Amino acid sequence: MSGIIICAQAKIEKELKDREAFDESSAADAEEAKINFKAILDMMERSGLICRTCEGKIFMTQKGHEKQIRT
Repeated sequence: MSGIIICAQAKIEKELKDREAFDESSAADAEEAKINFKAILDMMERSGLICRTCEGKIFMTQKGHEKQIRT
């Protein structure tokens, strides 16, 4: 089970990095980016790795950028 979580988290991190979604103005739509893994996104948000905008878009926080899974 943890392998699935790590794989999904790595995909989210890669997609946000590729889209340069590092702040509110550059946040990505999870549905459009095909990373709408609600449970994983909630877990990452609670951990402070990502943040959501008022519109529901997501971006990687500084903490998330520093703690990125290396693949």
